[in-house]
Amino acid sequence: MLVAFVAVEKTSFSYDSLFCYVVPEDLILDISVGSFVVVPFGKSDKKRQGVVFELEDKEDVFNLKFILQVISKYNFLTKELLDVAKYMHSNYFCSWFETVRSILPNGFFYSLNSIYKIQDVEIDLLNEYEKEFYFYLKQIKNKKDFNKKINEFCFNKDKKKLVDSLLEKKVLVKEEKAKRKIVNRDVLMVKAKVSYSEKFKLTEKQRKLFKYIEKEGEISLKKACYVCGVTSVVAKNLFKLGLVEIFEKHIYKNPYKDVRKTRDVTEIILNSEQKAAKNGILKFIEEKKFKACLLKGVTGSGKTQVFLKLIDFVIQKDKECIFLVPEISLTAQLISYFQSFFGEKVAVLHSGLSLGQQMDEYLRIFNGDAKLIVGTRSAVFAPCKNLGLIVMDEEDGSCYKNSDMSPRYHARDIAKFRCFKNSCVLVFSSATPLVETNYSALNGRYEKFILSKRYGVSNLPKVFVVNLNKAKMSKIPLISQYLYDGILKNLERKEQTILFLNRRGYNLNVFCLDCKEPVKCFNCSALMVFHKVNGCFICHHCGLIKKDVRTCSFCKSDRLVYCGQGTQHIEENIKKNIENIKILRLDADSTFSREEFELKIKMFAKGEYDLLLGTQLVAKGFNFLNVTLVGVVLIDGILFGADFKSHERAFSLLTQVVGRSGRSKKKGRAIIQTFNPENKIISWAAKQNYDLFYKNEILERKEFLCPPFCDIYIINFSGKDRNKLLICAKEFIEECRKNATKDLPFIILGISTPYIEMLNKRFRKRILIKCKNTKQFRNWMRRISTRVFSSRNFLNVRTNIDINGDIL
Repeated sequence: MLVAFVAVEKTSFSYDSLFCYVVPEDLILDISVGSFVVVPFGKSDKKRQGVVFELEDKEDVFNLKFILQVISKYNFLTKELLDVAKYMHSNYFCSWFETVRSILPNGFFYSLNSIYKIQDVEIDLLNEYEKEFYFYLKQIKNKKDFNKKINEFCFNKDKKKLVDSLLEKKVLVKEEKAKRKIVNRDVLMVKAKVSYSEKFKLTEKQRKLFKYIEKEGEISLKKACYVCGVTSVVAKNLFKLGLVEIFEKHIYKNPYKDVRKTRDVTEIILNSEQKAAKNGILKFIEEKKFKACLLKGVTGSGKTQVFLKLIDFVIQKDKECIFLVPEISLTAQLISYFQSFFGEKVAVLHSGLSLGQQMDEYLRIFNGDAKLIVGTRSAVFAPCKNLGLIVMDEEDGSCYKNSDMSPRYHARDIAKFRCFKNSCVLVFSSATPLVETNYSALNGRYEKFILSKRYGVSNLPKVFVVNLNKAKMSKIPLISQYLYDGILKNLERKEQTILFLNRRGYNLNVFCLDCKEPVKCFNCSALMVFHKVNGCFICHHCGLIKKDVRTCSFCKSDRLVYCGQGTQHIEENIKKNIENIKILRLDADSTFSREEFELKIKMFAKGEYDLLLGTQLVAKGFNFLNVTLVGVVLIDGILFGADFKSHERAFSLLTQVVGRSGRSKKKGRAIIQTFNPENKIISWAAKQNYDLFYKNEILERKEFLCPPFCDIYIINFSGKDRNKLLICAKEFIEECRKNATKDLPFIILGISTPYIEMLNKRFRKRILIKCKNTKQFRNWMRRISTRVFSSRNFLNVRTNIDINGDIL
């Protein structure tokens, strides 16, 4: 018998495995590795969606259940992607089905919907309540309303018993139907197989349709019949005569269809440093062996031009390249740039696309129509069949790490695995590489290439640090007179300015003058931010909105004081004090769609705005040639964090923001405002001195035993009962100590509370463990966590394990 090993959805990590099912004889021809199937699961045999990982012939199939249905028309999980799924299951603490969820776009998955039908029965077989319900259902004629009503009844305990009773007596019949959110956009196409000849014995309608099809070459069947005024039967008769070919074709939703190839790669002239980097990496590509490289270049040094040459070489060899960026906001300019060289060979993958666009881009890559895939971390799973290069641009970006949901992977690890499997090159690129990446490069694990100067005629901007403790302030809160004068001079010269403030909203804090309590979120232990645009207080963590807050929730006093400025406040005050200035504010409150964001960026690039004010959205990757002044309104909030990575984040952010200035012939300036001008991070970033920062940071990491000298496991606990969390965490630590062995050294840092203890009405605790992330340690940790997390005492406690994630 043929047996399938299936990853089933909605299984807990503690009880997850590949479950065995017998493949019925009538499904053997339809099923393959990677197929989506419907299987009965658990004691109640509830129907669930699953993915086939393996198929095997077995003689002993005693007590195994049967697969009910094969629901996928195509198999989009290549052998390599299934290997990636196996790698993720082995390296991250997740279920098998969760690995598939992360690899495929959401549009590929199915939902199982219950469809009910009512049968005619003898009334005497039913009791009074059943009769009443039966006649009530018979009156509902609309199928949607009928199913909706029964599903509503199923959520009520008493009424559900009534539904179950009618199902048992076969008054109601229940079917499970698998449905995708996105319907396949396959269109019937027609084209001529032979040239027209008078010898063909055709009717007038057939002749007219055939000549039109021959003239058009390839056209949709529906359009051809519409233009010629005939039905599809005429086309089908031409098909039977062997004169035309009728076939299905997928019509893609190209999100960047308006951009076409307009330039040639040979136009790009590299300087000596760029040539050395290109030739060095190219040598590894030609060797067809796995190699990881680091391309470290100052902001504006022309790293993208080097990649352009490498990508062109890979595409000419008929191979694919994946180009990763940390933020969706960085894709628009890059795609426009790459498509000007490679046209429709460029595809894009990120969560900002609609489900239909994601699926269509995935299919273009799967079918070999795209050779360059640009996207965020999820693009690392692109279904390339002949991968030749992966580039991780701005590799220090925190968004490459998925810490929000299982599996909690890092795109770097997946990229390494895929490059190793395909014997190709992985390139990390940044002006401020991660400490771990630079450490590996200096120790010979990665090959390192350096671009020490800017590309072309531009130079690094001059950086000025303003001490806010002593500086003369302008009429605009938080803006010094020095920065204010710089903005005015840029307006006079018709040059553009970027202002960076990592705080969105209007007022950051609102306090009661009587009891000194702030306005807090009901759901989270976090302060709410006032947004003047809608007059509401908004929690930036759970999204809770409060309107008309006029009194203190603790003492009912109406003496509330508003303090702390966000981007909305700065924007309003600049408009009040500087006449005719055109401001573009870019933050999570001003842009609600990818199209809107890209349009605003294009307008700023064309010079339709004088000043760009934003949060971290404006910090990296953008290349605005007319920007000659960058102002960092206040950096202090970023300098001091609880995480050991806080210095690295602050240095990277400052360096990148400063690097947006002076990227053309015009000289650039950057002004950093701070209450801590003597801070070393600010000094190093102002001088763009990464090497000095790295030397200091690596010594601290070594002294306090932090990555890259160890790995950190973060075991997170959340629940509505704070005491139960503590009990669960203590039991976890106790299990670790009981099962400790000499060959698996680790350090438990104890139970700690995150900066925001309560999130979405759930308390949070965590345990930090310093260790070496080996296969042996992961297996040991899996046994410990399964033992503790599967306990019935902790059913309401949510847990997860994150490796080298953010400690916030």
